[in-house]
Amino acid sequence: MIKEFYIFFLVVFIISCNQTGNTDDKEIVLQEVYSSDVNQISNRQNSKLDSVEIRIVSFTRPVLEATFVLKDDCIDIISVNVNGDFIKKLCQNESIRRIESYLSMFYLENEKIELKRNKRNYIVSGNYPRINVSGYQDGKEIFNKQTQIGEETYDVIYNPKFLEFYEFLNEMAMANRSNLSRGIDKVEISGLLFDENFSPINFKIFLINDKARMFNSYKNEISNIYDTNKINLLITYVNQLYIEKNITGANVIKKKSDKTAFVKIKGYRKGKEIFNKQTLIDNHLENERYNQDFVEFILFLSNMIMDDSD
Repeated sequence: MIKEFYIFFLVVFIISCNQTGNTDDKEIVLQEVYSSDVNQISNRQNSKLDSVEIRIVSFTRPVLEATFVLKDDCIDIISVNVNGDFIKKLCQNESIRRIESYLSMFYLENEKIELKRNKRNYIVSGNYPRINVSGYQDGKEIFNKQTQIGEETYDVIYNPKFLEFYEFLNEMAMANRSNLSRGIDKVEISGLLFDENFSPINFKIFLINDKARMFNSYKNEISNIYDTNKINLLITYVNQLYIEKNITGANVIKKKSDKTAFVKIKGYRKGKEIFNKQTLIDNHLENERYNQDFVEFILFLSNMIMDDSD
């Protein structure tokens, strides 16, 4: 049972829709695609899109299905595969730039996905993989395009870059561990939070590579954290807010007292302390000084510490 903090928290969600493609009974020869450099970075703001959702369904591959949501400079990945399910978030990452380039190529610049298809005189049944891409502006769906890779009654030649895009998505969905950035191999997270009765809770979490161990006074115990999703999210927040320092506004200067909540992050590389950063926290995190990602991080920490289902 999770005892909630009185923290304002906004959950943004995007729901995707499916749309089937069209087929034709005659041989179709499509125009030759224009050459495109996959390293050319697209800008979703120029296309007036504020988010894009990609969903792949692979059936027989190791990745059964996965959803990718691109918003701002981050991508959220939810993957279901034979090795277990996981949730991962990446920000300011080269993989995002590469995905944006593919999206620009096939969904904004409308490069051809299919080059040619020939009608067969026989049927090849099976569960063919598919990819669905939806673009959003101000929460409204602007486009929704689904492509099935393979057909029962056609031999289809696909753009090699599109197949490369699909394979790259599968590779990202199979990576079930997040890693600390910039060679950091150990992180210590400690601090003081308060429950709904304003009772103090001291905690300390050690992240070493992909393993985590925690002490908190709420349960008065030391325990290992085995949940891959929790470890991935923890590493993501630490990378984003403290190591890569892409998020601004996390630091607050304020006189500390015994009733002031705080979180302290220390990072180490080969036994040497690389950074040591402490942030003081107002009671309800409602002050505009706090970055929304930092608010989510504190909410995540509080729920993980007080969740008695672990």
